[in-house]
Amino acid sequence: MQSNCIAVLTVLLLASADAHGMSITVNSYDPNSVFSTNTASMDVSLGIDGLVIEDFEDSTLMPGLSMIYDGNSPSSSSSFLPVIDSTRAWDGITSAINYHPNDPLHPRAQQVTFVLAQGATIFGVGLSNLEIDFNPNVQILVNGYVVVSSIADLSGYQDTDTGAPVDGNKNIYVRLDAIGGIINTVSFDIGTPVDDDVEFDHVAFNIVPEPSALFIVAACGLGLVIRKG
Repeated sequence: MQSNCIAVLTVLLLASADAHGMSITVNSYDPNSVFSTNTASMDVSLGIDGLVIEDFEDSTLMPGLSMIYDGNSPSSSSSFLPVIDSTRAWDGITSAINYHPNDPLHPRAQQVTFVLAQGATIFGVGLSNLEIDFNPNVQILVNGYVVVSSIADLSGYQDTDTGAPVDGNKNIYVRLDAIGGIINTVSFDIGTPVDDDVEFDHVAFNIVPEPSALFIVAACGLGLVIRKG
């Protein structure tokens, strides 16, 4: 697999009752190095080829994925969301944005959380339109615990306000790999005041098999045949 990883950071979630010592490897990618309109090629570079991809080209999310919007308005959750025509998209022509989806005034949410119904061991997302002048310490949380205290500090980050990136102010692609546990939620805490739009695109995740499916695979691997009596 081609590697264009700009930085790798491993965080041990010892404090998390849900994580049980799970570690998260944070892989960050400079859009100037990896972005391509050939998404198949880009996926290989990002290490997400073969995963489920949510491209936000419509307002219905992939099965097993939902989003929660918190802060700056009553909380809301949805399996659909607002999409915006954008040259900042990582694929196609639209991306998701940090607006509360069910509010006609579309206030910006302080925190956007991706919920993975079956859990995942890999989660990736492309971010666009971040400006550290507005929100200098955007955090990434896994299962409610901080794994990145400031996205702007990740190597490869390109700020919108400083002339960044490739056609359309793409900031960074982040891939999170879990070892010894399952990712149930990934949150982006934009902080206060929420003075800017933040866009998300090309979300990637794998599907963790149900325990029964794992048992069947293991049984087949052992040559066991289970028959109805």
